[in-house]
Amino acid sequence: MNETYVEWLVDRKMTGKGKALRAGCIALIVLAVLFYLMTASSVALFVIIIFGIATWFAFRYTKIEYEYSYVDREISVDRIANKTSRRRVAVYDLGKVEIIAPEKSVHLDGFKHKQYKKVDYTGNSKEPQNPIFIMYYNTGVQAYFELNDEFANALYRAAPNKVFLN
Repeated sequence: MNETYVEWLVDRKMTGKGKALRAGCIALIVLAVLFYLMTASSVALFVIIIFGIATWFAFRYTKIEYEYSYVDREISVDRIANKTSRRRVAVYDLGKVEIIAPEKSVHLDGFKHKQYKKVDYTGNSKEPQNPIFIMYYNTGVQAYFELNDEFANALYRAAPNKVFLN
């Protein structure tokens, strides 16, 4: 059997909300430490601990990467938080894909009017290094991927009637 295995890692750019959350958490810790230094109360120490835990979670879940892997006619997407925890977020069977094409492709014109649930697995950059591909899946999902040439070509070789490179 002819199996192809390709994987691609996309580093997601931090959003403004993520940056604001990180800055807010740090500011709250600084204020709590100042409050503790002025009062030396156990309540202030408890608040520092709570804000510290919240900051740890904020830093952990605002640095995101997506790893796409393709093997045996199946695209899987893993979400990697802070380069430490990995979670599989989606698996797409290439047989159930309606179309995969670049963002501005004319092949997607027939799908513009349909209502799909949008899912974004891109790097969230204004000027991506690789082209953005849109996949319409038969379960009503419109997924956005930032694919390199090797990954896109592997998909095209597996399903040339569903994957378009232009």
